[in-house]
Amino acid sequence: MTGDDAAFREAIRTDEPVLVLFTASWCPFCVRFRPIFEELSSRFRGRIAVASLEEDSDPRWDEFNVQVVPTLAVLHRGRVVQRHNGVLRRGILRADLEAFLAQSP
Repeated sequence: MTGDDAAFREAIRTDEPVLVLFTASWCPFCVRFRPIFEELSSRFRGRIAVASLEEDSDPRWDEFNVQVVPTLAVLHRGRVVQRHNGVLRRGILRADLEAFLAQSP
């Protein structure tokens, strides 16, 4: 699922947790991390919905207080229940995502 407003709003209001990746096209860490995210998050489909918001001009970035990219968040009923922000100069690594997903609901 991408950042389509209606689909995103519907997804985050369900009882199913939603893993959201906040990225930006100008971010080199995001570009490198995106394929890793898609590969690993696909293993969790059915257990957790997956969405992404790809541009910092999206007003939902403010709503979820995203200040660093990439950022991962697990939303449940529209509220952030788990979050992992990228690390300056390295972003998020495969091991970071695997650990994050292992803790996800």
